Amino acid sequence: MDFLKQATTRVREWLSGPHTFWLCLLLFAVALLGGIRYPHTWAYTHYLFTYQEGVTKRSLIGEIVRQLGEPSLFEYPTFFCVSLAIFLATCASIVLVMHRMRERRWLSLNMALMAYASSFGVVYIAHTIGYADTLMVLLLCSTLLTRRFWSKMVLASVGMVFLVFVHESATILIFPILWTHLIWRARQDFDSAKLTAIVVLACTVVGLTWWIVGQTLEAAQVRRLYDAAVPIAGGANVRRDALAVLSRDGAENLETMWRLWTTTNHGRNVLGVVYVTAPVASYFVFLVLRFGRRAANATWWLLALTVMGMLTPCIMLGLGWDSGRWLSFLATTSLAGLVTIAQQVPKEDRGQRFAWFDVVGVGLVALHFYGSVAMMDGRVVERPPFDHHAQQIERWLEGEDSFFHPGEFRP
Repeated sequence: MDFLKQATTRVREWLSGPHTFWLCLLLFAVALLGGIRYPHTWAYTHYLFTYQEGVTKRSLIGEIVRQLGEPSLFEYPTFFCVSLAIFLATCASIVLVMHRMRERRWLSLNMALMAYASSFGVVYIAHTIGYADTLMVLLLCSTLLTRRFWSKMVLASVGMVFLVFVHESATILIFPILWTHLIWRARQDFDSAKLTAIVVLACTVVGLTWWIVGQTLEAAQVRRLYDAAVPIAGGANVRRDALAVLSRDGAENLETMWRLWTTTNHGRNVLGVVYVTAPVASYFVFLVLRFGRRAANATWWLLALTVMGMLTPCIMLGLGWDSGRWLSFLATTSLAGLVTIAQQVPKEDRGQRFAWFDVVGVGLVALHFYGSVAMMDGRVVERPPFDHHAQQIERWLEGEDSFFHPGEFRP
């Protein structure tokens, strides 16, 4: 019995300490390798959207590139390098969040970090390289890492206004939990100026989103935009169907999603994704509610707002067909909610003993390692020893493929 007690104590001390950070890094790397790929032509086509036919949604980055006046910046190798830089910055921000949380020496938090590091949320971050998703995660994690309220407010305000014009889904995917995080931070030393800033930010983001969603192009304008994009793409494949979003307003999008839900097996596909994404979100919600009561300045309405902010990516199921993408986002918004609570819990109120729910974290790691999730473009989650990645490296070494411009993305 003494041996068992000593062994349990040592395991508890190890899991409560900073050593788990290295295990999180290992799980994080495996999850990234499970989803990493070249930036897809769908994302690349969005990079070619500009304002030359009028102000429209998702076109800000392309317009910035156009204003620079250098046609080569529109080519796929440039897009690949920009996407890779943003992806690496996003990964670094996530690692920094986990590193800062390890300093709290909190067993339940460490178990949750391992569950997140292995989650399909991380797999999808790698899978959506080149999409606006990585920019959203980068902004969210950067705000979590910023210490002062007004620094957080400036970063969140500038970042969200920018993201609304890059991809309007940011208002649903990350803004609710980002806004809730600002409220938690403001309540530490609350004043009317902070309240005003938070309200103005919400009104601005919602108003800009409502406006930009209505900025659509006529079919003829979309065709001209496509005709202009093909020459500057430098031979890369431009997806004509990706430009269709520029002429589709909110009502048409809802109608399309209604047909998808009612006339296809979309609901069954979504259910398959729920099986592997809902457990980690539910686990994080439980931890937020359990430890949120110990947080400084906690109220029931603020805890409810936090949980709702964590779960808002579910709204996208009615607005977009990439169900795996939206539900996998729950892992990152749930992490943001838990980190927000962890920053408010006094040191003396953090549990260092095993609890039944800590075992759930281990189970989630196993689920993420052996489970799968519907990826975009018919891809599957890669597993060790990563044969597909090994074959790609062989093609590079043998000169059969170009690192910056792979053959699969040339027409």
